[in-house]
Amino acid sequence: IMENMPRCNLLGLMSGLSGACVFLFCYARAFDNVYVKTLAQNLIADIIEKRKNVKTCDFNNGTIGIAFTMTWLKKHDFISNKVDEQIR
Repeated sequence: IMENMPRCNLLGLMSGLSGACVFLFCYARAFDNVYVKTLAQNLIADIIEKRKNVKTCDFNNGTIGIAFTMTWLKKHDFISNKVDEQIR
């Protein structure tokens, strides 16, 4: 995943960086890996910055998938309220 992330132009949950972000946060927590957690946090920042360019609103690769990802990450305590406020 980390090798292919720089080449991925999609931000959505199913085929894009949002899905990779969920995996990285879960992996980091399961294996207590600070390096992977940092990668996931940086990826969230990239997604937040690039989300304005998303032209679709579908679940797979659009804004709905990105919003669901952020909600899920917040619900499971992977991100803070501060990050959630940045996407509004």
